[in-house]
Amino acid sequence: MTPKEIIEGNQLIVEFYGDISGITSYPDEGYEFHSSWDWLMPVVEKIESIKDEYHGRFGVHISSNTCTIQATNFRSNERMAEPPYYFITVTVNTKLDATWLVVVQFIKWYNFEKTLKNELIETPKLI
Repeated sequence: MTPKEIIEGNQLIVEFYGDISGITSYPDEGYEFHSSWDWLMPVVEKIESIKDEYHGRFGVHISSNTCTIQATNFRSNERMAEPPYYFITVTVNTKLDATWLVVVQFIKWYNFEKTLKNELIETPKLI
């Protein structure tokens, strides 16, 4: 991960999470989601608390140097990733890096889905 990717990913996490004052004290410069379980785990817990009528809940599974976010109510369609039942999986050098990368990818997808749903709701159907 480049310093620019880390800064952008951490900013994305802040926007997703909202008020981070309860996570930990602010560092002098930037956010530490990429380098601290104390920062990252509350974000993982927020992801697991999301209930979506289409996908159900999301489970974050961390093992060794791999992290997967899995939808509990998987429905096969063109927007979901393969293999079946898995949404995002990342394997890299460390458990923390894999988890941070999966969280960032999930947030990008989640924001895209919210935008897509809003556009579908706001766009009238043509007859």
